[in-house]
Amino acid sequence: MVGEVQNVGSQPLDYVRVTATYYRSNGIMVGTASAYIELDILNPGRKSPFLIIYTDTARIPDIDHYSLAISSFSPASALPGKLKILSSEGYIDQSGYVHVIGEIQNLGSTTATFVKLIATFYDQTGKVVAEGDVYSDPYDVQSGQKAPFDLRLSEKIRVPLISTYALTAQSTQYSLQLADSPIPPNIAYFNVLFGINIVRVIYPSDNPSKPLGCLPAWVSDWLASMSVSTKLTTYMEGLDTNGGFVDQTSGKPVGDAGEGVVSFGGPVVNPVVRYAESGGTPAEDRAPIRFHDEGGMFYFQRGNGEGIPGASLPISVINGGQDMFVIEVFRDGDGRYVMLCYGFGWKGTYAAGKYFHTEIYPNLYAYDVGWIIVKWEDTDNNGFVNNPTDGDTYTIIALG
Repeated sequence: MVGEVQNVGSQPLDYVRVTATYYRSNGIMVGTASAYIELDILNPGRKSPFLIIYTDTARIPDIDHYSLAISSFSPASALPGKLKILSSEGYIDQSGYVHVIGEIQNLGSTTATFVKLIATFYDQTGKVVAEGDVYSDPYDVQSGQKAPFDLRLSEKIRVPLISTYALTAQSTQYSLQLADSPIPPNIAYFNVLFGINIVRVIYPSDNPSKPLGCLPAWVSDWLASMSVSTKLTTYMEGLDTNGGFVDQTSGKPVGDAGEGVVSFGGPVVNPVVRYAESGGTPAEDRAPIRFHDEGGMFYFQRGNGEGIPGASLPISVINGGQDMFVIEVFRDGDGRYVMLCYGFGWKGTYAAGKYFHTEIYPNLYAYDVGWIIVKWEDTDNNGFVNNPTDGDTYTIIALG
């Protein structure tokens, strides 16, 4: 029996064991069998195949149906994503066996030992029909070095069922680089895209001389970012005037493929946001939502300029009793995962931080979207941005 397990929680897991219970047609149990999944450490959002073999062949004819359950697992520490699959190709050899060949690279600073490639094979409907694994050659890969692999599926009988495959990898020290993993850039996957990832937190500075002519930022933009930075495990902090974080000519964030970028503050003060929203920016680097100012109104629009019903406010109410903010996650053209949060005014940006902390983060998997626009209202008229449960009103305007 083959299948696939996904970690839909926020905690990396190891020793994940799957148990199959087999039954007769009358519901009487025939027996059980279990196996550990192929990946030793299953990071949040990741998938791993498993193979369960029922060895009591004399009872197999009695089996009518079965059930599957995760019978055990343990919390674990995340492995850094430093293995990169450079290429892969599937083919059928002259003997009728399926092979997946390719090359893997160690991007980590230390030797990756026992580098293992794992393949999950699917039919045309997306159902798992086979799985297999192989070690790279050599199985220890030095820092920066590459190694080939040749995975052969031993079960020839399953070859006609196979339509596509997916690869993952692990070593004792590292997991597969996030850019090579089919994880959608959604808010729901915050923990794997940012929480356990390597992240650059970029603060809009109060320096009057900034990239793209952006203005000095408010301290509230920094305070709002704490709602996210406190949920990160491995991160670096820097200003938008630091060339190690932001290209000082284009405003484009700096970082390796698969890493994360988090920044608060809108395009008026933040060059990272201005770059992501500019019409001259390559399409693959643009954010899904952009800010627009026209006729005494502030608007949120889709990245292509299309309007969003209800996503606007008169400038006169901004930083008073109303504001509106966006929280968005996307993957740029270089493979970085970018999270931008800002309001029309400073109160909106501050409200974005509070909303993420109190409403989104405790319920991440309810937000399987790339962006959300929310209106904030100072309902209790105290002039302060309160949490959603402490007197102020937060209304979802749009998401997608």
